[in-house]
Amino acid sequence: MCFVIVTSRSLLWSLLSIAVVLGHLIALGQPYWLIGESRSKYIGDHTNVTRPEGETSDQWSPSIGIFNSCRQLTKFYQLRLGLPDSIRCTIYTNNFSGIASGFWKASVVFYGIGFMLLSFVFCVAFISLCKRSICHKSIFTVSGFVQAVAGLFIIIALCLYPIGWGSESVKQVCGQDADPFQVGDCRIGWAYFTAMGSTVLLFVCSILSVQADISTSQDEIQDEINKGKSLICLFW
Repeated sequence: MCFVIVTSRSLLWSLLSIAVVLGHLIALGQPYWLIGESRSKYIGDHTNVTRPEGETSDQWSPSIGIFNSCRQLTKFYQLRLGLPDSIRCTIYTNNFSGIASGFWKASVVFYGIGFMLLSFVFCVAFISLCKRSICHKSIFTVSGFVQAVAGLFIIIALCLYPIGWGSESVKQVCGQDADPFQVGDCRIGWAYFTAMGSTVLLFVCSILSVQADISTSQDEIQDEINKGKSLICLFW
């Protein structure tokens, strides 16, 4: 018989664990890890060009992520014809070897390992509603350990990322002053902070998993099971 057991602490752990995975997924997919200074869309001898319909600003900011970037890709005649979306955000490489820096490649490897571990916890977060053990071990403590290990891998990835700021791709966005741990003319974007915040929350989940295990092992839970209930909710 399957028992669905929900407590406030186990539910909080599940929701935060899902939020962590989504946070890292959003951070990885965005090109806003480094954001360059604002630049004019209209350069050279074409400063008098009519602004395309729908354009609200003559300024744009290039940006770059681990494997994608936002750059001005259209030519002057496209602006003159009024074609929209003059800024393109695309993957700048189609293979692993094309990633901008060797340190970024290492960062992707460590981040990928951490994210795979988090994907495991993502699935476990749903299973934990009706299953309390894996291989005779508490499903929460196992998940908490996996989350801690994943957090260590992701921390390594986030520390390796700034070392790659001296690559040529970063210099194109941030200027020639860009070097390891020096962003040059850029600023750190919200995607990198999202990754950092999600990592902090990840360790909070790892600690909370202990409390989730305690809350689902209370005597009251066993009493409810003995009464024949299949859905047990204890919000304390």
